[in-house]
Amino acid sequence: MRADYSGNRELESGRQLLRRMDSLKAEVRSFAVETTLASRSLAPRLRDLQSAGYTVSLIFFFTPAPELCIARVASHVRRGGHDIPESVIRCRGTKLLQCLRNNCR
Repeated sequence: MRADYSGNRELESGRQLLRRMDSLKAEVRSFAVETTLASRSLAPRLRDLQSAGYTVSLIFFFTPAPELCIARVASHVRRGGHDIPESVIRCRGTKLLQCLRNNCR
């Protein structure tokens, strides 16, 4: 799924991801999710999966330099991927560490 930062498409993409996760859980299938942890809905969903017997592993990549993330997104766009506004990238960096502190224990 590709995020689109115009209007509600970003929200709909997130909803689709959560529905797909619910479907895979109902089918008792293994799956992987790449995320920025920007959604407040994901952490409760992961706790629910753990309660249902899933093993949840987090592989966390972080850089304190938003310029590296901006360059990575630009490279992704050149290969046909979706864009993420620079302001969103810069904002996420500071919010991400707090999100991890609050949700990953």
